Amino acid sequence: MNLMKSSSCSLKLYSQDCANQFTIKRLKSSDISNSADYRQKSFEIVRPSAPKVTRKMFVPEGIEKPEYAMMDNSSTERYGQVHEINILGQEEVMNMYRAGQLARKVLDAGLAAVKQGVTPEEVDLVIHNACVGHSVYPSPLNYIQMGCRWSNINVSPFCKSSWISVNNVVEYGLPDSRPFKLGDMVSVEVAVYRDMETARCGRTVIVGGHAASDQRARKLIEATTEALKECLSICKPDNFYSDVAAATMKVAEKRNFYVATNESHGLSEGLHYPPRIDMTNIRPMMFDTPMQPGVCLCVRPLLLEWPSNLEIDEGDGFTRYTSNDVRGALAADTVMITNHGGQVLTSGLPVSAEGYRQLRELSMSRKRSEWNTIRKYLSYQRLVLHIGAKLYYIRIS
Repeated sequence: MNLMKSSSCSLKLYSQDCANQFTIKRLKSSDISNSADYRQKSFEIVRPSAPKVTRKMFVPEGIEKPEYAMMDNSSTERYGQVHEINILGQEEVMNMYRAGQLARKVLDAGLAAVKQGVTPEEVDLVIHNACVGHSVYPSPLNYIQMGCRWSNINVSPFCKSSWISVNNVVEYGLPDSRPFKLGDMVSVEVAVYRDMETARCGRTVIVGGHAASDQRARKLIEATTEALKECLSICKPDNFYSDVAAATMKVAEKRNFYVATNESHGLSEGLHYPPRIDMTNIRPMMFDTPMQPGVCLCVRPLLLEWPSNLEIDEGDGFTRYTSNDVRGALAADTVMITNHGGQVLTSGLPVSAEGYRQLRELSMSRKRSEWNTIRKYLSYQRLVLHIGAKLYYIRIS
């Protein structure tokens, strides 16, 4: 990567009109120039135009792989072909629970490897080995969204096992050979595939600990963690999916930060399923309906220290960075909507006995629902046969 020391450059700021009662306040250029933290910032701006990636990762035979991982250089996920919210069945609920537990273990292994002088590729190797050690497939590997839905750029499948983003690179960063510097903000996001289910989680940390960075960076990570907590508390039956975005906007406004144009989304066999939740809460949602038990979500608030557009690197087609070089912090968790609320599957803490009971209850209720569907289908078939027999009897009479 090409590196450039940041300077007190003038930023082109813009205001956003946000949905509902949450409106981001308008900032003037003087508001930024008067900020001591911004004027004295010393983090390195990362230029992802020419990433130095030394090797592609491979998963040994014997580990179950998603469909896109077995295609040749044209791997796609049917992101745009799924037109309804997926409600997990009996076995899928418990499979997702186990996938979530392993995803957090993999993430913790990666976060522990983030140190000064270590490269993102080395952290990615730790994550890759953790996935192989747990016999799960790292979902980012060989993944590409249909036609690279962020742009019209033709790109190759993702060649690493995690997304690692540094400073002004805020999302879907391609792990490369640039060593971490003291005070860097590093977002690590992982996703694992196990028993035909995908769980996803991520966190942002500071290289060298909070003391190694400026106050605004520390507050940004704290605000993102608070936003994630608020979002997860919203995930319960009868709340709307757009409420997740509204909670993020509320925290950002209170803490004087800004919401990036990213999405939270559903999870199932693949990485992306409906509903697609625009976290800026500006665009109308296609699936803004009440949450239902059995729906699994990846909640991903991404906050920026100042307003910015997000650009996509044309070199890899994945890496997203801020157009005016401000930093961002991301936090993500997988949450299952149960009959009694939301159960976080990637919290890093053991699921309580009550939480596990709720998951088992949901699993059994999904089994009853499946049997009811089968019985209705069989009843319909019997009715069709009965009517057919009647018509045949009338005809031969």
